[in-house]
Amino acid sequence: VGGALIDWLRYGFAANIKYRFVDLYGAFIHDKIEANPATLQDFDPRASGLTLEGDFLATDRMLLSLRYDHLQAGGVISEKSDGTLVTLQNRYFLRENLSFYLRDSINVEKVSANPIRNFANLVAFGIDFDF
Repeated sequence: VGGALIDWLRYGFAANIKYRFVDLYGAFIHDKIEANPATLQDFDPRASGLTLEGDFLATDRMLLSLRYDHLQAGGVISEKSDGTLVTLQNRYFLRENLSFYLRDSINVEKVSANPIRNFANLVAFGIDFDF
């Protein structure tokens, strides 16, 4: 913004627990912009995000996942919108580095024009290739 430097503080915590065929993961991130430029009056300097996920290896080739994401948005107050998603996923591995997935993301919040909330239910099918 006009060449002004912005002091941005970010901190977070994450944990991962694995036991046999179950993998649990969680993370929390918090952002705060310390010194807002004077030109940004209508601006919320705080944002945070929470992710919780559980993966279960159902067979040697099939991974089932359940994920919860919540975003408390910062930014221009008139444009910001919080969002909450619950995602179910089934991933089938053809090889160690090649898999098909079927994912269903459900918007828990009210549908709006904001990109994080502009759908009620999003179903996606795809291929992941790691190399």
